[in-house]
Amino acid sequence: MRYVTQDNRLHAPDDGVVFDVDGALQDLLPEAWQAGRLLHKGYSEKYQSCTAEEWKQWFSFGRSGLDGFPRLKAKRTSLFQRAAVVREIERRGGTGKPTYGYVTNQFIVEDWDFDEELWRYWHFLAKEDERVWGRVAEALMRQAESFWSKAMTARIVQIATTGTTRSVYYDTLQSDWILKFRELPCLPDTRGFFHKPADLTRRTPETEPLLDVEPFVGIRFDQESTRPLLVALGVRDTPTGPEHLISRLRALSKSAAPPISEVEKWYRRLDQMVAHGSTVAVMNIRVAFGTEALVFTEQGEWVTARAVFLNADEEDVPGAATIRGALRDLMLWSRVGVAERPTAELAIQWLSTLPSGEPLPPKDQKRVRALLARHAVRIWDECQHWLSLGNEWVPVEELRYSVAMRSLVAWEHLHDWVKRETGDFRQLPVDLLDTVPFSNLPTLAEHIEDRFDRSPRLLSHPRFAPWMTSAGSTLTRIQLATVEETERVRGLAEELANTRWFVSPGLQTVSYVKGVPAGVPRRTPVVWTDRTLYTEDLPTPKLARLVPDVLGKTFMNADIVAALNYSFGRSVDDVVAYLEENFSLADEQPTPTPADDDAHAATPFQAQDAVASEDGEPPELSAEPSGLENPEADRVPAGGDSELPALLETPTSPSLRDLEGDDDGDLPAPAPRRATSNSQWRPNKQDIIERFATKAGFQRVDPHRFRHADGSTLAKDNSGVFNWERRTRSGEVVRYYWAKDHCLQDEALQVEAALWSLIDAQPDTHALILADPQGGAIEVSGAALKRMREEGHLGIYPATYRLAIRNDLEVASPE
Repeated sequence: MRYVTQDNRLHAPDDGVVFDVDGALQDLLPEAWQAGRLLHKGYSEKYQSCTAEEWKQWFSFGRSGLDGFPRLKAKRTSLFQRAAVVREIERRGGTGKPTYGYVTNQFIVEDWDFDEELWRYWHFLAKEDERVWGRVAEALMRQAESFWSKAMTARIVQIATTGTTRSVYYDTLQSDWILKFRELPCLPDTRGFFHKPADLTRRTPETEPLLDVEPFVGIRFDQESTRPLLVALGVRDTPTGPEHLISRLRALSKSAAPPISEVEKWYRRLDQMVAHGSTVAVMNIRVAFGTEALVFTEQGEWVTARAVFLNADEEDVPGAATIRGALRDLMLWSRVGVAERPTAELAIQWLSTLPSGEPLPPKDQKRVRALLARHAVRIWDECQHWLSLGNEWVPVEELRYSVAMRSLVAWEHLHDWVKRETGDFRQLPVDLLDTVPFSNLPTLAEHIEDRFDRSPRLLSHPRFAPWMTSAGSTLTRIQLATVEETERVRGLAEELANTRWFVSPGLQTVSYVKGVPAGVPRRTPVVWTDRTLYTEDLPTPKLARLVPDVLGKTFMNADIVAALNYSFGRSVDDVVAYLEENFSLADEQPTPTPADDDAHAATPFQAQDAVASEDGEPPELSAEPSGLENPEADRVPAGGDSELPALLETPTSPSLRDLEGDDDGDLPAPAPRRATSNSQWRPNKQDIIERFATKAGFQRVDPHRFRHADGSTLAKDNSGVFNWERRTRSGEVVRYYWAKDHCLQDEALQVEAALWSLIDAQPDTHALILADPQGGAIEVSGAALKRMREEGHLGIYPATYRLAIRNDLEVASPE
């Protein structure tokens, strides 16, 4: 049987006549090649002896001897070195060594390939459109398996001197045409994009989990009949590993609220992989889930496999993380180490994996606290670690203190080293705190001490608090379970009974532990120290909560805390009645008479010191400097009421002119004070501020404003106590002034208390403008005034008193 080709010549089927069934080959073959190889079109234009369908079926069965694609042809290549043989084996995918049966060095490579003319034409077409390789591959794969199966491998033979041949390698060696297609983007994926075969995966039970993760061969190419060819081209039919799936979960774990459908999809894909995957793949998955937070729990948290359970309830571990209900049936969980239910053993095993000495993430902190409350003693003994105030998992031997709810103190402001050395016992019940090993660790409250960052400034006389004195006096008779506890509480009660209460604004303290600063300064509304209670000027309802809380924390006794909360602001009778009803008290000792102790003959006011001086020193009586007669000062507190004007006096002061503009230098030696009656000072007709401005080089703009040549200004400002201010050219205030045509060296000066408070608080930016003995104007800075006061050259005395009826006392009318 012979066929007519397009050049109208007859050819036998063995000549490789090609039938273009659907016309797809016409654009893939050179015209010259088509003329002598492609079947004449007349065979498919008219069908007389059979139908078109019968013709195509006859062709597909192979009975016609025609080809549907250019035929692969055998070719032979000679090699003359054994080293060349080794290189050729490696190039064709071989891994073994050749075996030589003869002594000769003459070899033949028996191979298969397409005509070189076709390769040149395909490369020419690919320069315009690289997808041509996909069309070539598709046309090739439409052929029957017999078309290419025998041409998939090559072999290398050695030629003996007698001419006989023998193969030197018996494993598979890929044919040349297979090697060429491996390097070409000839196979489409499921989305139609072309790839090199090695970049694609076949769909198998093992690779199924990687769908939508890795590129798979398009369904038209991925058929059972083409499987051997796809494998020869390098298409994978086994999964590369779980890394791509895990990376998807790892990306989702960065979100606190990931899309649940996506999370569940990747868990199910991994479940398929552990069912069909290799041991290595399963081990990699287990390691990833054991070390990374890749499990999204029912509670909406990302945790490791050891921190989650398939089932749990409050009786197991409060707040235990569980697998989402829709995913509990997956085999994946048992393969990665998720336990069925939480147990003490599993909890301790998980705790043992926590990094020692490092802060725990919030999700682990919550679980650790729940476990500590449930298995405290076992965890302490077996893990030898505990959670610190800094949320670090630290060895128990590094803990020095503890904090529990019954001895809770403010700790957020403490330094990290204190938090690290303090065990967090807040989750432990009270009865457990009294047992070993927890009772061996002293409380932080016993060792922490709050000291003032700066001396408190008192606003008034001590507040009258009979409830506090009564509560303290009554509690000095308390009887507790142990002698040590009784003595401790009675000592604190005695301090409470003798405590004075002062109002002081801007309280700021620093915490100390064993004499070492242990925290940053912080505002503290209530401080009880050295038998003195300092409070901010707060409303009574707020004090009713804060004061008993601060006092009660020192006692570290819940019943006493409750008693102090009840006692605040109540009458003495109510306080005593409550304490006698709710506490065991010793019999009251007889009150000593004045004859027994002269100290008890003092009046209530004599029993207490005066308020602190304005500079914040501890409460004491102000004294006139030696050599001056001032009996009033011996019985008048130096600080006085916050609303009392202050009297400034210079008993032994230097010349004020020597202090002008001096903020930092040493004071000159004191000069004897001149008597007022001998004063030579006389008021100047020019205003004091104008004299000062003129002396400083200012020019008057209007009665309330002066300007300097450098652009600075001196202007009146009635919005504050200091009614003049000096500004730079850019408008920045550099100093506030209070001006008065008064000579301090000749006569004491009365000023408002608020004025002195500003000088005391901000001496560098506040100053007085006063007159000197000659009638000139002089600036006296706040810093200079403070130094004069500290060195005894300046006295401050209350100038007036304020009388007021106290509403909390009954005023008896005379009979």
